[in-house]
Amino acid sequence: MTESNEMHPEEYINDSDFVVMTKPGCTYCDQAKALLTQKGFTYREERFETPEDFDRFIGLGFRTFPQIYDGPTYIGGFMELRRYLI
Repeated sequence: MTESNEMHPEEYINDSDFVVMTKPGCTYCDQAKALLTQKGFTYREERFETPEDFDRFIGLGFRTFPQIYDGPTYIGGFMELRRYLI
């Protein structure tokens, strides 16, 4: 298995949209979505809410929310997104 920052969970990403993987009550998730909206980007939100969802998320190699992709390019979390958009 590759490092989590090199993983490309194809079931969640595509070639053109930002994808923000979120969970309920996640402040950094809300901030990431707000930043994308403020900068004029559209995004697709993939919510992980159930224990099965969290197992799948961990199985992808992730541990923290949000996880963000710009098309097939892995960005990381909220702080990485801020740096990416500057």
